[in-house]
Amino acid sequence: MFINYLNPNISKRLEKPVKILSAIFLVVIIVGAIVKERAQFMESFQQVGLACLVFNVLSMGVGYYLPSAFNVNRKQSIAIGMEIGIHNGTLAIYIALSVLGNSVMSIPPAVYSIIMFFIAAIFGYLVNRKKVDE
Repeated sequence: MFINYLNPNISKRLEKPVKILSAIFLVVIIVGAIVKERAQFMESFQQVGLACLVFNVLSMGVGYYLPSAFNVNRKQSIAIGMEIGIHNGTLAIYIALSVLGNSVMSIPPAVYSIIMFFIAAIFGYLVNRKKVDE
């Protein structure tokens, strides 16, 4: 935001590389957490997977439909739905691993992060089937 404030042209040029680096960073953190707890990951996935799925779907739904109920335009409702649905799993993994020093606590956010990719893709497809108004 600060770079955009100072120079919108530079900000626009950095947009794509920053998105790519962010995605790579997210994947590295998720894979690292899974590798560290690979023995327990599948069992944990079975334990928390459904809760993560439901939480993600509900978060995206509320994030999309609630603003729509208050006459927020469709494009902004989509952005809010995506933002709320794609919670900061990377931060939760980092806190579990580095701050708390507990790799087992990194499993639920890692599971959520994996699930959110698929749900976000489905959500994006569904909301973009119709033309987005300005």
